[in-house]
Order: sequence, then structure tokens, then C-alpha cells
Amino acid sequence: MVPQTSGSTYADQDNVGGWQEAVTQIKAGAGEHQQLEDRNKAPDITPAERQANAARQGAIGEQLDRNATRFPDNPVVQGAAAGAALSMNQPEKAQIYADRWESLAKPDSPEWAKAVNTGGFAALKTGDFKKSETAARRVLDKFPKDEDALFLYHASKGRGKSGPTIAAPAAALMPAAVPAAAPVVRVPMTDPRVREIEGHLNGSAQALKMGDYELALKQAEKAAGINPNEGHAYMQQALALAALQRLGQALSILDKAIEKFKEGGRTEELPGAYSLSAAYRNQNGEPKKPRKPRARR
Repeated sequence: MVPQTSGSTYADQDNVGGWQEAVTQIKAGAGEHQQLEDRNKAPDITPAERQANAARQGAIGEQLDRNATRFPDNPVVQGAAAGAALSMNQPEKAQIYADRWESLAKPDSPEWAKAVNTGGFAALKTGDFKKSETAARRVLDKFPKDEDALFLYHASKGRGKSGPTIAAPAAALMPAAVPAAAPVVRVPMTDPRVREIEGHLNGSAQALKMGDYELALKQAEKAAGINPNEGHAYMQQALALAALQRLGQALSILDKAIEKFKEGGRTEELPGAYSLSAAYRNQNGEPKKPRKPRARR
């Protein structure tokens, strides 16, 4: 059975294989665009090759627009176009396709939430934090546990109208999963503010994936401000500091994380903290910090 949309079928717009082929071309084009972008960063690339890559990227963008225009009433095509445009660093275009996708989706459905979130990420990337926060609030009103909307909310709240844009990797922003979720950081349920703390920690983890290391640090610091004894708040700070090339500070914060894990009896968290500390010390040119031997009983 062919799914229905706005009083017509996908088959009516062209043919069943046509829109599916369009989606395949859009996704393949986004992948090729990212490969060319990565190649442009190579130290051995020549000016001629860079120019050729730019021309090919332009052609990919034009193909995306043609496919999206062919199927204006197909939410799958519009969703693919929105995600591809976002991954190709064209957030204004992504916003147009995301708005169209939202208008075609069943109201308050999971697909609708993905469309709204995609528009929110486009706004976030342009620095329109008010718009991205509004998008997050709309989704959270219907889906309070939506991880993408939670990230958007924490990434946007209180940041005003303008600010730095956030780089988003292509793989994280295709509409099949917008964006790929960061690992969920769990906090012991004994803390009465567990959901607020986890919101900041997972916002920090998502910000790391998005490449906004300053935001990742701020979110982790907010979690520590709520509960200074939460070891994960310091682990997340260390990850953000290391990404900012502030390894000395990262190591100091990691020591605090280890201390809090020990004080809380959360020994299962220690191997990961010790491994991270050893890796950072190696990067920082420091000898490994020996562990204190356990006292014999």
C-alpha cells in the first residue's frame, strides 16, 4: 500500500520508484558532499582539485533542490532534503525543507517531532537560539523524553538571538536520526534532582558530538553546580576541556571525578576515569599517575 499525503498518493506525484530514487540520490549526494569537504582539508590538495570539488559540491546541491522540487508533497523526500542540506552546511535551505516536512507530517507524531527538531537544528546552526529553543519546547510538550529536543533546549536556553554557529557532522544530521544520540549519562536515582542533572549532562554529551566544546563545558558545570558530589559532572567537564586543548585542567578535574566516585562508592565508574586520566597524561607528556595500593586487611 502506498502511503497517503495531502489528498494524493506518492505514486500520483511521479511513480513509486521515483520518490524512492530521489531519496537515495539525496542521501548519496550528502555523503559525497561530506567526502569532498573532508578531502578539501587534506594538506596535499591542489588549488585545481579544490576548485573541482567546489564545482561538484555545487552540482550536488542543485540535484538536491531538483529532487525536492519534484516531490513537494512527499514528507520522506522533504525530510531527506532537510537533513542533507543541514549536513552540507546550508541551514537556511534546511529550514525551508524542514518547515515543508513538518507541514506534511501527522501533527504531534514522531515524524512531526523529527521535522520540528530538524528545523530547530537549522536555527541553532545559524545562531537563532530563540527559534531553536521554541522548536525544542514544542517537541518536549508532546514528547518530554525526546533526546534531540532536550539537547536543543539546553543548547539554546538563555543564549539570546545571536551567537556562534555550531558545526554538525553529516552522519549526525541525516533525518533517519537527527542527530545521532550521545551516550546517556545516568545519575543515581537517590538524587532528587536526577532529571535536571541528567539533562545538563546529556546536553553536554550532545554538545561534544556537535563540536560546541564551550557549551559542553558550561552544561557540565551546571550539573556540578546542582550536585557538587556528582562525579559524572566532572568527567564531562574533563572531556570538554580536553577537546578545548586544556589538558592540564582536564587532568585536575578528572582527579576530582575519581574522588567523588570513590566517596560515593561508585567503584564501577573508576576504570573508565582512570583510563581517561592515563590517556590525557600521555597526551600531555606526563608520567602515569600511580594508583595508591589498597591497604591489606
